[in-house]
Amino acid sequence: MPNISKPLLLAILTMVSLQACDPPEDRNAIEAKITAAPSSEAISKSCYQTVTGEGQNSDVQVLVLNTQGQQIDGVYHWLPAFKDQRLGRFSGKITANGNPVIYTYTQEGIKGSETLGLDIQNSQISVNGGPPEMGLAATLKQIDCDQLVDLPELKD
Repeated sequence: MPNISKPLLLAILTMVSLQACDPPEDRNAIEAKITAAPSSEAISKSCYQTVTGEGQNSDVQVLVLNTQGQQIDGVYHWLPAFKDQRLGRFSGKITANGNPVIYTYTQEGIKGSETLGLDIQNSQISVNGGPPEMGLAATLKQIDCDQLVDLPELKD
């Protein structure tokens, strides 16, 4: 075995020890870097609206869908002529079984959350789920986003 001088051996051991002492990067920091990394996939926006009634007596349902890769999110509002509005946001993933989303909303000052399914076919979107008495289930026709009614601001 070759004879290694003590100072050289001491220097090698010191370098190895110093490298081992560097703290590993925190898991949360790594996940934050991954999450913050910009996606190379473009965001696609599509708009859906259904109007029942005429003029000032119209009830309007609006859904704006943003798609980026397998992620979906957007807003789903019910804007009746004579009742309190339901304003909400949703988010989820595109799947083979109905694109399930979590829908959080405010209506009559009460916050709620429901799991809904979104089914997009033939220039329309069907919203399914929630208790029937809430009227969340609906079919809305696709329109040009420039033709949407003015959407109220959502407050967190």
